[in-house]
Amino acid sequence: MMNLTGNRNCLLTFLMTFIGCATVTLASGQGVEELPVRVLDQEVRYEIQRDGSYDETRSITRRAVTRAGIEYLRRDTLTFSTSAQRGEILEAYTLKADGKRIDVRPDSYQVEINKGLEAGKPAYSDRTTLSVVFPGVEVGDSVVFKTRVKTSTPIFPNHFSEAELYGKERQYDESRATFDWPESMPIRYAVTGCEEVPVAAAAGRKAVSIRCTNKDYKRPTRRDWSVRD
Repeated sequence: MMNLTGNRNCLLTFLMTFIGCATVTLASGQGVEELPVRVLDQEVRYEIQRDGSYDETRSITRRAVTRAGIEYLRRDTLTFSTSAQRGEILEAYTLKADGKRIDVRPDSYQVEINKGLEAGKPAYSDRTTLSVVFPGVEVGDSVVFKTRVKTSTPIFPNHFSEAELYGKERQYDESRATFDWPESMPIRYAVTGCEEVPVAAAAGRKAVSIRCTNKDYKRPTRRDWSVRD
């Protein structure tokens, strides 16, 4: 977790990076299988300002390993607060196994806007969702989705709070989370199950980057866990 404290005008931050699912111990001779989707690379970067506003940029590349993975990867969404945030899709495309790139046409994005009841303040009902459908996805292909959300009105002024979770039940080759903040802000943090890696920051700012990987996970073929071996 990451905790940033100071006087009342200072940014307060709570961040957590955690691998949270228990490792399954396989009985002798028990089979395993590939997951339908493999995460090749995922990254999130937060650029935090003193007033609690921030930019969040995410990118993820996933491969369809099985036919079930095709259905899972065919569609993706970006959701953000209609009144307090502004979201945009930076890149969305299918990367074929032979290297050919097929972009999702921006004019094909689907938009759904939910406003707060009777012009209410930002809440769960105050959401905008952008949806994309990736074209021509087949087994062995990958989809790439990169987004940015700008938060101009934090829920709690001068505060920032976020959690990044990486579960052991997922297979991912590379995952990174980077946090960048003004160096005038004192900070405390702890990392569980992942490693901290050096990262450069601009003048007057500090940054920390956290890396996680779970390349070798295979899902047990056993489905009945009502009785332990």
